[in-house]
Amino acid sequence: MRLNQSTIWAVSLAGALLLAGCATDEAAYLAKFKPVQPIEVAPNRDAENLERRIQAMAHFAAGVSYELRNEQAKAQEEFYQAAMADAGNESVVVEVARRLILQKDSDRAIRLLIQATGNPNASASLYALLGVAYTQVGKQELAILASDSALQKNPKLLQAYQNLVQIYLQNERLPEALKVLVKAAQQKGGDAAFYTSLAELYLSITRARPAEMERQRPQILILLTEARRLNNATATVLQRMGEVFSGIGELAQAAEAYARVQALFPTNPQVRERLIGLYLQLGNRKKAAEQLQELLRDFPANAQANYLMGLISADEKQLDRSAEFFGKAVLLDPEMETAYHELASIQLALDKPQEAVATLDKARARFRAGFILEFYSSLAQSRLKDYSKALRHLTAAESYARATEPQRLTPQFHFQMGATLERSKNIVEAEKYFLLALKQSPDFSEALNYLGYMWVERGERLTEAKVMIEKAVKAEPTNAAFLDSMAWVYFKLGKPREALDWQLRALKYLKEPDATLHDHLADIFFALKQSSKAREHWRKSLAIEVNVAVQNKLDALPK
Repeated sequence: MRLNQSTIWAVSLAGALLLAGCATDEAAYLAKFKPVQPIEVAPNRDAENLERRIQAMAHFAAGVSYELRNEQAKAQEEFYQAAMADAGNESVVVEVARRLILQKDSDRAIRLLIQATGNPNASASLYALLGVAYTQVGKQELAILASDSALQKNPKLLQAYQNLVQIYLQNERLPEALKVLVKAAQQKGGDAAFYTSLAELYLSITRARPAEMERQRPQILILLTEARRLNNATATVLQRMGEVFSGIGELAQAAEAYARVQALFPTNPQVRERLIGLYLQLGNRKKAAEQLQELLRDFPANAQANYLMGLISADEKQLDRSAEFFGKAVLLDPEMETAYHELASIQLALDKPQEAVATLDKARARFRAGFILEFYSSLAQSRLKDYSKALRHLTAAESYARATEPQRLTPQFHFQMGATLERSKNIVEAEKYFLLALKQSPDFSEALNYLGYMWVERGERLTEAKVMIEKAVKAEPTNAAFLDSMAWVYFKLGKPREALDWQLRALKYLKEPDATLHDHLADIFFALKQSSKAREHWRKSLAIEVNVAVQNKLDALPK
């Protein structure tokens, strides 16, 4: 019970006792100066009401005293007696009844509310509370009657509609629940809070019965549109509108509602964070970044905000900036495991495998090993060309995935395993994993090319390899690596002239210098007896990357 209410009662009690004292003094005064005996009259209603109020106030004062001494059970008993003694005092009855309902003391709540609603002037709120109390004890029909009575007195009383919807849903009476809401929506003169609350009730139905979402969504939108049109929503109501919009998938309108809240409370971090989440869901990285920058201006040590800025920067291909934000997130919150993983992935994208290894080692020292940690560790070791370590990490990742996350075993994972095995000279196992990747995804062009090229290099299954590489080239006709594989399969088939056309196309689409492509072109020119051109491209290959085998071929050419 609020202390200010207690103070009011204490003052009222003192005033009542003072009046009673004055009345006694007045009677003595009259008796002294008027010796005629007064006519005896029956006690009137006012005197009875005064006596009840005095008793109620005394109980209430005792309740306040017990509450101040933290004797809650005794305080609650006194408050109950106070309300029962003066059931016409609605503010006290409502407060005590709510306490009883919260404490699941439904029987006494019902007794109190029945007494209070015996007054012809009892408000709709008392009947609605009676409906809640009846619901608690499972007397559903009485709860419905009490709630209906509340609506007869006040057709816009939200509590009564909430009672009825809850009762009907609990008893699998969906059509009746919907009729209640239709009746509520037809009420004129409601404010934004009323229509938003009705929208929330509709949303609660769709959450309990997901199949109803498409049917009820239009009505929810109508209610929210009306609430927004009235333009009298408080910040709290606007937030609730935002959540209902979000609940039905109207993220743009949810963001608009929260933006209106932010206009009222520009520095509220919770509102800003909700807006950030909505903008990210909408894919509006620009607005999300604007909100994040404001948040970081006020709270630069917010690890989550740094982390999200890292993600946005990565999406914008601003990799150095992304690494900076992820690095801050790790420093600010060393327990944010995903920040280590994201930082390592950006370091790999920046071709800084040694830094990625260091980041992952820090994560390994702090967290339990798992799929992501082992997978990224494998990628880092592959970049460092330590394929034996890469294979160990990748095998560990596979074990974790099989045990707890089999969905991780994607075609891309099997492709990575195949490539790592091939570089570890385990050709037989590599072939198994490439075939597994293609079984999962027959059009996986990287796997088609890699396996096809692996066979071509070994002079095996050239016809099958050609079909696979052709399929990869058809999918990505400007991929220099795929075109090089196409040239190489023709070379291995003894067709250097056809191979030359494909190899020249491969070099045309080459984005970065590649030693292997120049080596292959030199081999093709040599087969075509064009030694000078062969010499030119072997030299280009060696300028890009030192290779003993290429050097030997160059040395073998006639001077």
